Amino acid sequence: MEGLQTKALPCTVGEARSAVREALHQRGIPIDAEIDLTRNAFTELITVSAAVTFLFAPRREMARIQQTMPQLAPCLPLKLCLWQDAQSNNWLSYTHLPTVVAQCPPAAVAAAAEDIAALSALLEALVADLPQQG
Repeated sequence: MEGLQTKALPCTVGEARSAVREALHQRGIPIDAEIDLTRNAFTELITVSAAVTFLFAPRREMARIQQTMPQLAPCLPLKLCLWQDAQSNNWLSYTHLPTVVAQCPPAAVAAAAEDIAALSALLEALVADLPQQG
C-alpha cells in the first residue's frame, strides 16, 4: 500500500505491542487508538491470528505539519500495524513519511522539513527498538 513501509517483525506481535506501547509512553506521545484487529469483523475476510494497529500523534509536530500541508491530513495520525500472516510470519507496517510527502508541493515540504524529519526519526526509532526474538 502506498505510504506504508512493511518489514519482517523481529519478535512476536505481543512482544512488539508491549514494546511500542512502552516506547510511546516513555516519549510522552499519547496513543489515540489501539485497535485489536483479531477481534474485528475484518478478520473474517482474511486470515490473521494476531494483529493490532496503533494510531498516535506527537501533537506539536502534527499541528505544524497540518497547518503547512493540509493535504496530509488523511495520512495523520501516524499508523503502526503489527500482524501475523497465515504462515505465522510476523510483520510490521507503518506510515512511511518520505513516500507520503513526496506527493506534496516542494515548498510545503521544505517549510515542514524539521517536523517531517522528527516524525520519520520517531518511526524509525520505534522500529529499531523492537525486541529481537531470542
